[in-house]
Amino acid sequence: MSAEPRISFGAPSGHWLVQPGGMTLLINRRGFWAGMGLALMVIAVALGSLSVGTPTLSISQVGAALIGRGDPFDVFMLHELRLPRLAAGVLSGAALGVGGCL
Repeated sequence: MSAEPRISFGAPSGHWLVQPGGMTLLINRRGFWAGMGLALMVIAVALGSLSVGTPTLSISQVGAALIGRGDPFDVFMLHELRLPRLAAGVLSGAALGVGGCL
């Protein structure tokens, strides 16, 4: 059995043509960069949300507490109080965004 030849015409202007394995993906460059920018903004706002509160933490303290090192009170505060609140906010925002698209 011989495999059929793949005919590639290249990507249209403003798109990337990615062919991993046997699949072909056409990715809009502008949409890709917009999505990456929004993802970076969500990460920045999430770090800000984790560091702001009654005991304000620096970004290095937040990073140490996220991996379980640092002051035990900071670890408890992030893991038990701030991370669940952040996860609920991000997931509910994503759900509202999907609901708005429908």
